Amino acid sequence: GIEVKNETGVKFCLTANDWISRMILMEGNYEKKSLKLSEKLLEGGGVFIDIGANFGLYTCILSANKNVQAYSIEPNYMIMPDLLKNVALNVRTNVNILNVALSGEVQFVGFKLENPANLGMASFEVTNHATFSVLSCPLEFIFKSQQIQTAELIKIDVEGNEFDVLMNFPFNKYQVKNILVEFNDLSSKSLKELKAFFSLRGFKLLDISGKELNNLSKEIPENNLWLVNTDLKSLH
Repeated sequence: GIEVKNETGVKFCLTANDWISRMILMEGNYEKKSLKLSEKLLEGGGVFIDIGANFGLYTCILSANKNVQAYSIEPNYMIMPDLLKNVALNVRTNVNILNVALSGEVQFVGFKLENPANLGMASFEVTNHATFSVLSCPLEFIFKSQQIQTAELIKIDVEGNEFDVLMNFPFNKYQVKNILVEFNDLSSKSLKELKAFFSLRGFKLLDISGKELNNLSKEIPENNLWLVNTDLKSLH
């Protein structure tokens, strides 16, 4: 691997032939604005849930705040060694690593990696006949098993399956203050559908600069949406 360190001293051992690694090596960062927003949201500490943690970019940077309790969820066995290595490299004792997939119910999902040069694009589909499968569970099971009642921030990037993970989550039972969700051409729902769904659950749809997304054809900076729970106190 290639060892790098960011401006705040967080270390990473990067896989040379991976797409996100190449972006960091060429440009010095990846999703810089989304990470800055996440750091701001977690200034006071709290629970951070990193769904689709990959090699630990968000997990390692945000857990530098010792008042943050991070839950790093990654199902891809090919990435898991890098995630474990980076968490250990930064001596993070406030990180819980969960090697599991998330979906709407407890079931086996088949592993697919269509682009070996981009490990973060691994995807899963429900199947009983996959050559390699992992067990998946609902997000609620994570909250229940880890005894989480309130999450300051959930970041979710699971290659188009974000809505499938979130749609049956009981937002009336657990407090989720902010969600950072990837939105691109892989997303299973339109922006209009996502806005309608989350509005009914008390969330306002913003871009990562904090501007409300009224124009649904507008370009999404860094392909991330910021959902703010307007029924709870937040930084916005």
